[in-house]
Formats: sequence, C-alpha cells, structure tokens
Amino acid sequence: MTFPANAAVAERALACGVFEPALDLLAELTPRLSAEMAVRPFLAGDLPRALQSVLAWTGHPDPHVRRLASEGTPAPHP
Repeated sequence: MTFPANAAVAERALACGVFEPALDLLAELTPRLSAEMAVRPFLAGDLPRALQSVLAWTGHPDPHVRRLASEGTPAPHP
C-alpha cells in the first residue's frame, strides 16, 4: 500500500533537494511495506551521500530497516 507513497517521496525529494529527510522518511515507512525500490534513485543520484544513510541503517534496531539497507543496494552489474 505504501509503494506509491515511497515512489512519490523519492521523486519529490530529489526534485526539491530534500535528500536526507526523505531517506529518513523511507526508513520510517519501510516497516509497513519495503521501500527498497525508492532508495535506488538516491543511490543513482548521489551515491556517497545516500550511502551515509544506508550505512547507518545496517545497525538499526528494526530488522525491516536493516533489510532496506541490503535490498535497497543492488549488486553492481559486471
């Protein structure tokens, strides 16, 4: 149910330059429905900046947020 909301967060945040707050919001939404697809535009837009948030998620107490970190960062293509 939140998949369209997650996509809207990413689209609007990148257009408006609200990078970190949007990633924080996606982390809040992901326990309800995973937001991994919505994280990927942030990674493509500014990888070092996005990885700061993603790295913090790896130690988050919520397993859904930790999963967001792993599933939101796809393996590079050879």
